[in-house]
Amino acid sequence: MKKLLILLTALILLASCATINDTDTVIEDIAWSTVELLQDYEGYTLAVYDFNSEDDDELVSYISQTLTVEIANAAMYEEVDIAVLSRKNINELMKEQAFQMSEITDTDSQVEFGRLLGADLIMTGSLSWEDEDVCSLNIQIIEVESGIIVGGFSEDFYVGK
Repeated sequence: MKKLLILLTALILLASCATINDTDTVIEDIAWSTVELLQDYEGYTLAVYDFNSEDDDELVSYISQTLTVEIANAAMYEEVDIAVLSRKNINELMKEQAFQMSEITDTDSQVEFGRLLGADLIMTGSLSWEDEDVCSLNIQIIEVESGIIVGGFSEDFYVGK
């Protein structure tokens, strides 16, 4: 009986540690982690793309725009010399080049578009729904010159509807 009680207590403690954060907390965590990851890439330019998603363009747009600003702010705060391209510049180039985000879903297309932007690094990934209120965001940061993935993140987060 004592072993069962200890086991149940341990399971309850583990379950309480596995919290799912809200969207803004996850974006902020990813921004700070990105800046930490990119400390070895001082002087580089990062383009944050919209993330692939099958059904929530509004959430994808919000995440991309907010993440762009949060990365720029974190880099400035930490004094890491990373330039972050604005969403406006990326969208204008897409119009000029007649690109649609749906056309640049594979890594080769994303790297080529990064070259057109003058970016050294691109942040891309996907957003998927795990259940009614929980999304999963998977991110890769790719060096444009080599096509090598320099890092990535995977986070689940709560989205109140």
